[in-house]
Amino acid sequence: MDWAQTAAMLNLADQDLAEVTGMSYTGPKVVIPPMPSSYNNHQSVTITNSTVGAVNLGTANEITVDIKTMFQQGEAGLAEALLGLKDAVLADGEAQDDQKNEMLDQIAELTKQANTEPAKRKTGIIKPTLAALKQGAEAVKGVAGAWAAVEPLLKGHFGIG
Repeated sequence: MDWAQTAAMLNLADQDLAEVTGMSYTGPKVVIPPMPSSYNNHQSVTITNSTVGAVNLGTANEITVDIKTMFQQGEAGLAEALLGLKDAVLADGEAQDDQKNEMLDQIAELTKQANTEPAKRKTGIIKPTLAALKQGAEAVKGVAGAWAAVEPLLKGHFGIG
């Protein structure tokens, strides 16, 4: 929505400039993107013919977007490991939905911090988030392996010993 507002302001500024200078306005207008449609980010998960609850897939989508940014910035190893961790959390059949949602929130925060400039990162958020994610991941068998692969990469990326 920010880009749509910016595009509209650019069009208005261009038109105002033409009017103020007395020149005819012939330039192309900046295309304003359509408003995004809202969609449901909560899905029911069915396992063995029974509905167990809802996992927030909106957070999983945020993680995917941040991981794509990591790939673009040349952090393919970390991005792949985080993608594997996210997928392991979503695929685990034994973890409770609240556990999954907490781990997804923690992964989302870490991916956001990983894409932030090093000087602007919040170490006071990164360290406890890493600790909480480690504790949660080690408690869930299906996620422990993915966590073991990503933990040293995250610590190295953040410069945490």
